[in-house]
Amino acid sequence: MNIYRRQLISMLPGAAAAACLGPALSTLACADEPVRLVIPFPAGGVTDAVGRKVADGLRELWGTMVLVENRGGGSGIVAANAVKGVPADGRTLFFGYAGTHAANASLFKNLPYNPVADFTPIGMIADTALLILASASAPYKDLAGLIAYAKANPGKLSFATTGIGSPSHLALEWLKAREGLSITSVPYTSSLAQLVPDLISGRTDGYFAAPLGVTQHMKTGKLRALALTADARLPGLEEVPTTAEAGLPGFLYSSWFGLLAAGKIPAAKAKAEAMSKDLQTVIRSAAFRQWCQERFMRPLPTTGAEFASFMAKETEFLRQIIVTAKVTLD
Repeated sequence: MNIYRRQLISMLPGAAAAACLGPALSTLACADEPVRLVIPFPAGGVTDAVGRKVADGLRELWGTMVLVENRGGGSGIVAANAVKGVPADGRTLFFGYAGTHAANASLFKNLPYNPVADFTPIGMIADTALLILASASAPYKDLAGLIAYAKANPGKLSFATTGIGSPSHLALEWLKAREGLSITSVPYTSSLAQLVPDLISGRTDGYFAAPLGVTQHMKTGKLRALALTADARLPGLEEVPTTAEAGLPGFLYSSWFGLLAAGKIPAAKAKAEAMSKDLQTVIRSAAFRQWCQERFMRPLPTTGAEFASFMAKETEFLRQIIVTAKVTLD
């Protein structure tokens, strides 16, 4: 694998003395001008940490400031709308995810930004599959047992979710539609502080969870993981079968993150391509891969074109779930 090297480009005599570092920045502006990365989540938490980890990697590679700006709220709309219309010079980056750049297009009838027209895909960052969790006291011990129980007892089971339109909610709606199940969705909009205790106590019967934050309850035997919505088992969770292994082939679902630039960067200047190669360098690094593995995430280095194709497929996939379940946030 070739290493994407930085180059030092000197200014012509008589020009400003500042130097431009990195192939991406050499096509954009000088290295003493900061880059802004807008994250559509409050500071703190796992998702914010992913964005900041990427910002640190790009900062080291480019030799310039990458300033993180948190703009949480509104299912990512507040942040996405804040960068809409800024100059398409690559100096404003956006930490996109399945909500802002796939689900929101169907969840909101009047979305104030266009996920395609208002952004330039740089590349994917990582994703995390979901665990299908149940209380240790549940009458079913595996995924097949859960499905059989739900079919025999329509309307009796309830699944906790982290809000309408969240990954935990849409994954549940897909399971219900695919298997013809009647399961009540119980949204918890504040935090996991009440959701997890309610699941452990049996007040709710299941939950599609990101692994980080619940594995300690699995180790103590308070929660049972019935399956992982991925095509391979995760390091550190080798005892949890995939959905295919648990009898539900093709049921793959993940929360994913990617980097985009605000506006449409002119393709002829190859700015986005250079930035994509730099992002891939960060994601392929041993340090980033180890960091992701410790948090049960999968690093996903891609080109901007591959990311654009992926988002288009995800948008249609989630649209079908949302339309079938009649989910709306308007």
